[in-house]
Amino acid sequence: MKIRSILLRNFLIIQKADLPLDDGLTAVTGETGSGKSLFVEAVKLLLGGKAHKGLTGPWGKTGEIAAIIELEPCDRSLHEDLDTLGIEPEEDRTITLRRVIGEKNILSLNGSPVAAQDLQRLFADRMEISSQFENRELFKPEYQLSVLDATALSDELKETYAARWRDLRAIDEELEDLRRQDDPTRRDYLEFQIREMDEFRPQAGEEDRLKQKMLLLENRKKIEELLAKSDEGLHATVAAFSPTERALTDLSRIADLGDLPSRASSALIECRDLQRTLAAFSAHMEPDGDDESDLRERHDRLNRLLMKHGVKDAAALIERHNAMKRELAELSRAPERIEELIRRRRKVRDEAEKTALKMRKLRQKAVAPLEKRLTDHLLRFGMDRVVFKLDLAPSDDLCPAGLDTLRFLINTIGSGDLYGIKNLSGGELSRLLLALKLVDNDAGRFILFDEIDANIGGEVAARAAEELKKNSRSNQILVVTHFPQTAARAGAHLVVEKSTSATAMESSIRPVEGDERVRELARMMGDSSSKENLTAARKLLRAAL
Repeated sequence: MKIRSILLRNFLIIQKADLPLDDGLTAVTGETGSGKSLFVEAVKLLLGGKAHKGLTGPWGKTGEIAAIIELEPCDRSLHEDLDTLGIEPEEDRTITLRRVIGEKNILSLNGSPVAAQDLQRLFADRMEISSQFENRELFKPEYQLSVLDATALSDELKETYAARWRDLRAIDEELEDLRRQDDPTRRDYLEFQIREMDEFRPQAGEEDRLKQKMLLLENRKKIEELLAKSDEGLHATVAAFSPTERALTDLSRIADLGDLPSRASSALIECRDLQRTLAAFSAHMEPDGDDESDLRERHDRLNRLLMKHGVKDAAALIERHNAMKRELAELSRAPERIEELIRRRRKVRDEAEKTALKMRKLRQKAVAPLEKRLTDHLLRFGMDRVVFKLDLAPSDDLCPAGLDTLRFLINTIGSGDLYGIKNLSGGELSRLLLALKLVDNDAGRFILFDEIDANIGGEVAARAAEELKKNSRSNQILVVTHFPQTAARAGAHLVVEKSTSATAMESSIRPVEGDERVRELARMMGDSSSKENLTAARKLLRAAL
C-alpha cells in the first residue's frame, strides 16, 4: 500500500494543507518549532488514536485528517481484511481514511464508519511511527526481545503462545479466587447458621401471624366477654324483631305499606347473618392449642434471627437461608474444582512450554543473522569498531514472551567486555534505533520517522540518509528531519513554515522543488543566502540522483 496524499483541515496550527507523498521517501523540514511533528499526531489519529478538543485549530469547531491510500497487487491480506468490514476500494484501487475531530469524532473508510479497534487491526502492521523518543523503549527487555521476534517468529506462532499464556493466567486467577474462598472457618460458620435455620424453619409472613396470635392470647378474656355480649344482643334483637316482621307482612295484605315489609324482612335477614358470622368468628378466636410461652419464644427467636442476618422479615430470612446453602455448596465444591483446575493448568502449561521451546529454537536460529545485519548497519553509521551481540538466555519460568530473555550487548571500541546499552551516548542510541528500524525485512509498509536521525550528523547522517533511501525502495517512508543529507535524498520535499498574525499562529506546509528546494537545503546548512551553502545544496541533490 502507498499513501498518495495526506489532507489536513483545521488541525492544530494548520488551517489547510493537501500534501502529496512520494512512493518512496518524503522529507519534511522546517525551523525548530514550526510544527513538523504534527505529522506524528495526524498519523496517530488515522490509526485510531484518542482525539481531544485541543487538536482542533481556531478555524472552526471541527478538524479533519484524511489519507488517500492506494492498494497494490501485493496487498492481498489487506483486501481480505477490508472485505470483512464491507469496505470496497474505488475503481482506481484507492481507499480514503478520514478522521473528523472536535465537536464531532468520526472515523471512516470510503465513507463507511469504522471503529478505532478495526483501524488498529487493519494498519497496525502496515503503518508505523518511530521517533527519537523511542530511545527509552530500547532499554526495556521486552522491546529488545521483540526485535528478534519480528524476524524469528511468525504472527501465528506468537498468537498461539499468547493465547496459551492468557489461558494460563486465567486459570491462575481462578485458582487464586477459589483458594481464597476455600475457608474451613467460613464453611463451619455457614453450616452452623444453616442448621439453626433448618431447625427454626421460618415461614413467609409468620412475623405478622405470630403478632396476631399473641395479641389474641393476651386479650382472650376481654374478647370472650365482648363476643358474649354481641351474641346476646343479636339473639335479643332477632327475638324482638321477628314478631314485628310477621305483623308488617300480615298488615301488608290488608293495606298498602309500601316497602316497609321488605325492609323489615331484610333487617331480620341481616341480623341472622350477623349471628352466623359472629359464631364463625368466635370459633376462629378459639385457642388452637398454642401455648403463649411457646408463641412468645418463637416470636423472640424470629426477631433474633432477623437482627443477626440483617433482614426485615421472614421472607428475606428464607432467601438468606437459601443463599447460605448455595454458598456452602460452592465452597464444598471448591476443593474438587481446585484439583480440576490444577490438572488443567498442568496440561495448558505443558502446551505453552512446548510452544515456548519451539520459539526458542527459532530465536536461536535467527540470532546470528540478525546480529550480522544490525552490526553491518552500525558499521555503516560510523561505529567502525563496534561489536554487537544478542544475548539470548533462558528465563526462570514461563513469561509473556515464552521461556527466553534477551539483552542487547555492545562494545563500541572493539575490545574488552561487552556491556549493556545503558552507557551509550545519545548519538549511539539514535544510530542503534535507526539500525533496528531499517533491518526489518518486511516490505509494503508506511513508516513515519520523526527526527530519528537526531544526535547524528556529518558523514554518519549521510550514511543514515542513504540507508533510509535504500529502505524506501520496499517501504514508503515519511521522515521529519533537520539534516540536509536526508532531505536531499527524498523523492518529495515538504517544508513547514510558521507565521504569527494578530489573531492566530499558523503553520503552512507546501512541497518545494527546484530553486526553492535548493534554498531550503541551504537554510538547513545554516544560511539560505550563502553561495557556499547553495552550491553544497545543489551538489547534494545531484549526488542523490
